[in-house]
Amino acid sequence: MFDSLFIGVSGLNAYQADMNVISNNIANVGTTGFKSQAMTFQDLLYQSLRFASAPTQTNGGVNPQDLGLGVKVGSVDTDFSQGGLQTTGINTDLAVNGNGFFVLANSDGSGRQVYTRDGAFTLSSTGTLIDPSTGLAVQGYAANAQGKITQTGTPSAITVPLGLAMQAQQTNNLYLGGNSDASQYAATASGNNSQAAAAGAGVNTVGVPGPTAAKKVLTTTVYDSLGNAHQITISLTPLPPAAYSAGGAAYGTIDPVTSNVSGTSTYIAGAMPATVTNTASGSGAVKPATRFAYTISAVDGTSVSPAAGEQTPGGYVYFDANGQFIGATGAAPTNEQLTGVATNAATLNANAPINVTDTVAMAVNLWGPPNSPPSPGGVTPNNAAAPATINLDWTKTTGLASPYTTAALTQDGYQAGVLSNISVSQDGTIQGQFTNGQVKTVAQVAVATFANDGGLQRIGSNEFVSTANSGLPMVGAANTGNTGAIVSGALEQSNVSLADQFTKMIVAQNAFTANSRTIATADQMQQTVVNLLPGTG
Repeated sequence: MFDSLFIGVSGLNAYQADMNVISNNIANVGTTGFKSQAMTFQDLLYQSLRFASAPTQTNGGVNPQDLGLGVKVGSVDTDFSQGGLQTTGINTDLAVNGNGFFVLANSDGSGRQVYTRDGAFTLSSTGTLIDPSTGLAVQGYAANAQGKITQTGTPSAITVPLGLAMQAQQTNNLYLGGNSDASQYAATASGNNSQAAAAGAGVNTVGVPGPTAAKKVLTTTVYDSLGNAHQITISLTPLPPAAYSAGGAAYGTIDPVTSNVSGTSTYIAGAMPATVTNTASGSGAVKPATRFAYTISAVDGTSVSPAAGEQTPGGYVYFDANGQFIGATGAAPTNEQLTGVATNAATLNANAPINVTDTVAMAVNLWGPPNSPPSPGGVTPNNAAAPATINLDWTKTTGLASPYTTAALTQDGYQAGVLSNISVSQDGTIQGQFTNGQVKTVAQVAVATFANDGGLQRIGSNEFVSTANSGLPMVGAANTGNTGAIVSGALEQSNVSLADQFTKMIVAQNAFTANSRTIATADQMQQTVVNLLPGTG
């Protein structure tokens, strides 16, 4: 009977502890980065009244008889689920959206590291990023003079030197962007048929489209070594279409002629050798074919297929992406020689014309590698200083099969400026924003993860420390692997659910009341026993 009293007491103690956890959760419903806790229970001890026995040939086995002696706290677990993000608009307020903790330590690196989900940071008077409630410095990786970050070694305190001066940089490169149409244009032919009793010739003009863009004037600002601004204007003017020619000669009673340029023309040939000339115009790098096939049709529909010799191109003309003439090889038109005539020559009336169809297909490519400028551009600073050399960079242009476009110029110079603000990216990179419009990487916030977050120990001030069961911290950049992303200008809210806590509170209250009734009932039973004795009651 006395056991009932102590069992009831164990229940009171257990649910009183549960109520403490629930109360702590409700109290921290507005705490930044707070993670709620939940208690579990385990039965306490057992008193064995009878042990189990195995079955025999005459009877079955006997089960054990164990009397429980109460309840105890099994565990107090932390819920590390993501809390909601509340926007603050303050650049130094940070939140981890996902797995990971911010790393805090003394500014000089002494003492132990602690870990937190509370990212309400600020900059100290020395420019150190700190937790203002404890003064501990946020740990991370500093960038070198070139703005490069190396994530090696132990992270250190992050310093953002607001007011840091940036020297002016002279413009060294001008970048021109845009597209030079690399399409293969189909040449169009136009001409008239002609007739001759003994010999004749037809002339076709093949037009190749040139650049259609109008004159483009680009203006940009460049800077000298002192940061003084200068205006530079560049004019881009497309060239008119160029010209090329292709021709051929025919021999025999019926002269077979074929050439491989774009467009269709008709020639007339008689009993005497005839010469056919194609004249084309356009711009670009002409890619000629190496062999041509000709078809001749008589007026009665008879076709002749002569054996033709190989036509050798007479030359090439080259242009760059802006229609600028680069160079040419060769000077004479392309000539065709036919070395034989097929035996199935058509029989024609002496006075009847012969239609010779010449289909010309030429690949015209208007894109070529950009030509280097004859000399670098220059800016002459004041006071008769040496000229500043500026390279014109065409590497940002493209040669796609799309219309010609010309983008504005950009350059790599800037005036002097000072560090006035910062921004933090999802991987924790802190970008310093200068008054001259330049952006430079200053540092990167480190984030720690653990094999077992539940093994971390709470020490107050929204901080945790590692234990033997949490594992060693794995420190690195945010938004990589299983590490969450950093959100700037926001704080993580508590993940406490009031509805859940109120429900648990009702359960704890009822359990506590029931255990108290157990004690009261056991006490009444004892009083009944006492009243059985003579002279009592």
